Amino acid sequence: MVTLWGSVVIACGVAAALGFLLASDLPDVVGARAAAIAAGGLLAMLAASLVPFAYEKGGPWAALATVVGFCASMSQT
Repeated sequence: MVTLWGSVVIACGVAAALGFLLASDLPDVVGARAAAIAAGGLLAMLAASLVPFAYEKGGPWAALATVVGFCASMSQT
C-alpha cells in the first residue's frame, strides 16, 4: 500500500514539474485556457465524487451551491 501511494505522490510531482516547465513557455491566453480546463476538471471531480453525498445530505441545492462557491472563490483572484 505504501508503495502504491508513494508512486502516486512521485508521479504527481513529476507531472506538476513537467506541467510547470511546459506552461512557462506558453502565452498568457493559452495559460488562461489551460486553467479553465483544469477548473472544469475540478468541478467534474467534485460532481462525480462529492455531490452525490452532498445531495443525499443537502438536497437539490447542493450542486448549485458547489458551482456558486467555486465561482465566488474564482472572483476573488
